[in-house]
Amino acid sequence: MALPSINRLMRPFDHAQGRDALPLTVQQSTLALAIGGVALLVPVLPPVVTALIGVCQQPSISDYFYVPFAGGLFVTMLGFVGLVMLSYTGHTRLDFWMAKAGGVCALLVALLPTSGSSCTGGGNLGRPLHLSAEHGPVFVLDGAAGLVHQIHLGAALGLFLILALFCLWSFRRDNGEGVVLRDGRKELSRAKTKRNRLYTVCGLVILTCIAGLFALVGDPPAGQPEPSAFGMTLFFWCEAVALFAFGLSWLVKGRIVWAG
Repeated sequence: MALPSINRLMRPFDHAQGRDALPLTVQQSTLALAIGGVALLVPVLPPVVTALIGVCQQPSISDYFYVPFAGGLFVTMLGFVGLVMLSYTGHTRLDFWMAKAGGVCALLVALLPTSGSSCTGGGNLGRPLHLSAEHGPVFVLDGAAGLVHQIHLGAALGLFLILALFCLWSFRRDNGEGVVLRDGRKELSRAKTKRNRLYTVCGLVILTCIAGLFALVGDPPAGQPEPSAFGMTLFFWCEAVALFAFGLSWLVKGRIVWAG
């Protein structure tokens, strides 16, 4: 079966032709506020809730899956991100399929847990894919924990790469907005040029964080303190900064901040 041509993938959807100068409608701008805001809150709310209930902080954002209440927040917020990406069409067919892949990755990260740390304080509360002697058997046998963990890591990597690609390529592309005419020639407006620079920075930040996560996979490096109520690991901060960069880029794309 022949693969679709690049020209076909880059062909805009009918809804993107000639109807709106802005990339998002008013309703989608509200949705952009929600998705960008949730991305910014994913690294914030679980640690705050964890501190309030007196449980030690986790070595990664994914490990908050195991913390009572905080785990529910983590799954809900990341699941919301996944569902929004699944409903996002973008400007081209390639945007459409990138968003679908990102949505699937986000849902896998939310629903399939990492291997978890020993510091939860909740008897694996909020971890549905686990056999718990205390809470009774649920969905998946313990023997599948290793496979579930690998799927989680692969989905997380795929999600971050797709988010970086949106920033570095999709958001920066001329989609009929931010264009001015000078002497009969089309060129990007100053505001669009500034937004593109921010998208570039956000994408490079995400890629840098991915490289940092690769270097930190496994146990915390020697000399790095275990997570506590007063400190977070470098692994956590790499994830958090990547999510902050993505959230900011989405808010700018939806003209929630720095509309120019």
